[in-house]
Amino acid sequence: MNPFQLNKYSDQEPSEKQQKRFPGWFALDFGTSNSTVTLFDPIEVPIAEILPKEQEMRLRDRLSQWLSSPATVALPDVNADDWEKFIAEISRNLEIEPSQLSEVFESDNKEQFLEAIRQIELSLGNSERFRRAVLRYFCVGIC
Repeated sequence: MNPFQLNKYSDQEPSEKQQKRFPGWFALDFGTSNSTVTLFDPIEVPIAEILPKEQEMRLRDRLSQWLSSPATVALPDVNADDWEKFIAEISRNLEIEPSQLSEVFESDNKEQFLEAIRQIELSLGNSERFRRAVLRYFCVGIC
């Protein structure tokens, strides 16, 4: 390929498919002797089927409290309408009523519990501002 052909490709606008936003997360760690990249792809990576019991109990409790809270308590930095849309989207994807969402975390249904966590992760991928507010909520005193 000659240099003129190469310039043709670099001058082209990216197609709609190339501009599509990646729904997952990645982290870069630039260490002193090694660097690593960690990728989370919710579409391709199988979700874990089991959590340590203590972690599962704590997560169930915190998520149940959080999702049953009013917007002003759950995420004071986020618009109440955005919070309601978030709850509605997760509930719709789980095929339950929004009023039943906290019950998912109080029941013993592991499959539904893990799917609810997956849906929360996917929904958080839609808004950087919302994601930051959630991080602030859950990291109080530990981050």
